[in-house]
Amino acid sequence: MWGGGGGGHHIGGSALRAVAAATDRRGPPTALTAAMLDSLGLDRPRQLPGWAESASKADIAALAPLAIHTARSGDAPATAVIRRALHALGDQLSAAIRDLFPSPSGDPPTVALAGGLISPDGPLRADTEQLVASAGGHLLPRAVIPERGAARLALTLVD
Repeated sequence: MWGGGGGGHHIGGSALRAVAAATDRRGPPTALTAAMLDSLGLDRPRQLPGWAESASKADIAALAPLAIHTARSGDAPATAVIRRALHALGDQLSAAIRDLFPSPSGDPPTVALAGGLISPDGPLRADTEQLVASAGGHLLPRAVIPERGAARLALTLVD
């Protein structure tokens, strides 16, 4: 799949936007603001754009567990961030399964996904298992090594 909907960078960026909206009063107050400032060692929400400008994709993705934790504590804006991310992931999974397995043939296809948030011990694993099942697939129960999958695919392309 391509696009990263539901991935750490997507969630971290959405969490930053939720804090910006709360700061500008375009959105509701959120516990993400204090949690993010504390995590990043910043004093004021207005410092976040400067941080984000120099942040790497990995830095932004590292905000995802903070957003998940804040959502699980009942914060409505953080919950909305996670719901939108899971919806995006579900849409991508449905499209991929539909395109790769257009004619169901008995057992649901096994889906292999990689990423820290959806790893077997990741915070979004149970949600991801439900999304895969709803899309008509079965999530591979073990951790996936992306390079191994790429090597297997490359071997099928060798003359």
